[in-house]
Amino acid sequence: MAGDVLNLRWPTLAAMMAGRSPRPEVRAASRRVEAGLVEISAANTGELDYSSPLAVEVHWQDARLVAGDGLHGFDLADQGPSAAEFHIDAPTFRLSAGENEVIGWLRLSEEREVQLEIKQR
Repeated sequence: MAGDVLNLRWPTLAAMMAGRSPRPEVRAASRRVEAGLVEISAANTGELDYSSPLAVEVHWQDARLVAGDGLHGFDLADQGPSAAEFHIDAPTFRLSAGENEVIGWLRLSEEREVQLEIKQR
């Protein structure tokens, strides 16, 4: 069942049946919602659920952070004039294999590309 957290997910079971050790692989992505507004998400593209504290650093140039917020348990920390960090330290955080979660958003004073970096805490 899709909501059952006590059984293996299909990607995990498939990896084990193929003789591989399943591993989580967390990636971050950004999506431009409108001019100056960027949505940040984390995705587990691996074969095993990820259940450790996580942080995503966001960097940009030549703009200032106007507003932002973390979602789904993530907190937003301002890291200076051109960086911010979304982080979650909750021991109950879980990103299932194949799952994609929007973790927050940023509004910048100018339309800018952002660079993302995953940090395991």
